[in-house]
Amino acid sequence: MKSLNQLSPRWALVLLPAFALGALQGCSTPEKKPEVKNKIEFSTFSGLREYGVKDGFEVLTPAKLKSCMDMQSAFQLQNGALKDMQAAITLQKGQMDQANLEVNALKAKLDAMKTPDLAQRENYDRYNQTVIEYNQKVQTVREALVGYNKLLADYNRLSLSFNQGVEMFNTACALDKKLYLQDLQKVASK
Repeated sequence: MKSLNQLSPRWALVLLPAFALGALQGCSTPEKKPEVKNKIEFSTFSGLREYGVKDGFEVLTPAKLKSCMDMQSAFQLQNGALKDMQAAITLQKGQMDQANLEVNALKAKLDAMKTPDLAQRENYDRYNQTVIEYNQKVQTVREALVGYNKLLADYNRLSLSFNQGVEMFNTACALDKKLYLQDLQKVASK
């Protein structure tokens, strides 16, 4: 091995900065960074999450997310009930329309029977029988109308309740809200 004196001056120029850097590196103190207390950053990998209001959006906690999902399930059941009631209303309206056509046909038949022939006993009895049939049909239509109006009122009340619930859901769970996908998957799997 050659001693330092025997090395060429070029080697000395290369080695001198490396030794100086190594010697000075141990003497420097690292720059201190300000510490942020109680701040939890979200990390997809670590699973840490930050809840509350962030960037103008509320981040839903798992408990609130569960509550929102329960509300959504209840809305789906209510929506099914509303659709069933709509089908019943449509069916009942069709039956009432048909009954109204029958009443109108009986009324036309009664009007046609009002002729001078009504003085004959058999025509008079047939007319009276048609009047009785007409009155029974009108009474049936009136009763059906009462049932239809009750069903319609129930539908309107349930629909109003459903719409108010949806507005509450949107305010509590949807508008200006965010969630973490991991929370959604965890709550949905329970």
